[in-house]
Amino acid sequence: PIYPTTSSNSGAVVVATASFSIDRINDAPTFSGFTSLNYTENDPAVSVAPSAVITDADVSANFDTGFVQAEFRSGSETSDQLTILTAGGITKTGSNISYAGQLIGAVDPTLNGANGQALKVTLNSSSTLAATQALLRAIAYSNSSDDPSSGLSNNDRVIRFTLNDGGNTSGISPT
Repeated sequence: PIYPTTSSNSGAVVVATASFSIDRINDAPTFSGFTSLNYTENDPAVSVAPSAVITDADVSANFDTGFVQAEFRSGSETSDQLTILTAGGITKTGSNISYAGQLIGAVDPTLNGANGQALKVTLNSSSTLAATQALLRAIAYSNSSDDPSSGLSNNDRVIRFTLNDGGNTSGISPT
């Protein structure tokens, strides 16, 4: 609603001011830059999305209370592993994930990427767009079997990535 606050009449000119509020909504972030991964049996872990880009229309300061998750949608088996590489400023110590030395989140104890499970990282207030994008790019795939088979005729795996931004709408506080 718009509420007039003042008005004056000074000769032939009328001046009025109004105040109003804007209800901001949380726009979902988007991804781009995904390509197919070619993986050969017994290779070390390889980044699934090394060129992935996150776009956040809200320009959130961080993704506090959000998460990044990678999960198999089809073709997985228990020998499929999702891990986090030390790359692009990302490091992993135990379940803690850091970017440029700053703790940005932690791996979920159940959804830890092992044995065909999803890999979920819960984010904290230090998880900026740059840090979260680096994390997304550091998620890697490997297979611990000497005879991996997806049960599909082409042995393909399909992985879905999810980014929950924690409901943060902007790095700018409303006044």
